[in-house]
Amino acid sequence: MNKSVKKQSEFYLLPNLFTTAALFFGFFSILNAMNGKFEFAALAIFFALVMDGLDGRVARLTNTESKFGAEYDSLSDMVSFGVAPALVMYVWALKPLGKIGWIGAFIYCACAAFRLARFNTKLDVLEKKYFFGLPSPAAAALIASFIWVCIDNGISGNDTFLNFFQMQWFALIMILIAALSMVTDIKYYSGKDLNLRNSVPSVSILLIVMAFSLLSHSPAEIIFIILLGYLLSGYVKFFKEFLNPPEWNCTTFEGEGYDEMIVQTNIPFHSLCEHHIAPFFGYGHIAYVPNKRIVGLSKLARTLETFSRRLQNQERITTQVAEFLQKKLDPKGVAVVLEAKHMCMEMRGVKKHDTFTTTSKMSGVFKLHSDPRNEFLNLIRKK
Repeated sequence: MNKSVKKQSEFYLLPNLFTTAALFFGFFSILNAMNGKFEFAALAIFFALVMDGLDGRVARLTNTESKFGAEYDSLSDMVSFGVAPALVMYVWALKPLGKIGWIGAFIYCACAAFRLARFNTKLDVLEKKYFFGLPSPAAAALIASFIWVCIDNGISGNDTFLNFFQMQWFALIMILIAALSMVTDIKYYSGKDLNLRNSVPSVSILLIVMAFSLLSHSPAEIIFIILLGYLLSGYVKFFKEFLNPPEWNCTTFEGEGYDEMIVQTNIPFHSLCEHHIAPFFGYGHIAYVPNKRIVGLSKLARTLETFSRRLQNQERITTQVAEFLQKKLDPKGVAVVLEAKHMCMEMRGVKKHDTFTTTSKMSGVFKLHSDPRNEFLNLIRKK
């Protein structure tokens, strides 16, 4: 039998003991929730988190990684970070909501399963620096720390805030936010690029001591704040990139003597109106006449997509795409035409349906000479 195939099917005791321990704490959490011991149930999820963090590291350190171990770990995660947090939250706060309560708990379970399945199928192609979607252990720890904080401060799942807001609804909102965050493509820092062997400033020791002091004083509150901050960090990064995405660099090539017009038509795009936060969408048409260099055809569509994925107006997108290509390629001329439907015109205000707005930006030969401009416009009319 091939050595690699054999290793994939072998059972290694040491790392799987840690995985079994994680599974045990997940089951123990459910058991305590059923008996009304919610603080123990929450703490058991944290113990499962520790065991889950150790099993993979032990497997790598002892060269005992296997496909069996990976599958077993995933099933253990489903119990400890999918089923356990959902059931603990359901018994603690969501049960009085009836059907809405158990549906909320099930949504969390389903999202955790989806998150784990997606992680397993994309394991070889994932970007190492980031997780895509909130990791299920982090989501479970957020739910557990929320319950722990409430119990620590004498708040039960049936309490009412400000004489009108019931804890059950707050718990439902919390579990749904955690659930949906797991299945998004929002990036969360993984910490896998950290190298603990590198030297650090001496002030880091002071910060670590302060962190442990705060943690020992109010562990539940500090852990909840850290996890809530981690949850929000993904959304902050997402909106930061959405509102002001970094400029991307496209690779150019020698034109090999080609000096005729290059045209790409019917490029779909969509964006959000910066004035009304309403979508607008349509098609773009881009052309340029090479000077010495050309660009891959997909990069024309990517350029339009890059400048569209933020709060925008159609006029600015048109100008930005043309100016970007002029700067990167230094061509003899660039022509950009965008045609779009604006929902702010169809859903509000004048409410005029099937109205298209067309914008254009010409530079170089397209602006100075009518022949190339007319050729371009005739080509896009034949689309």
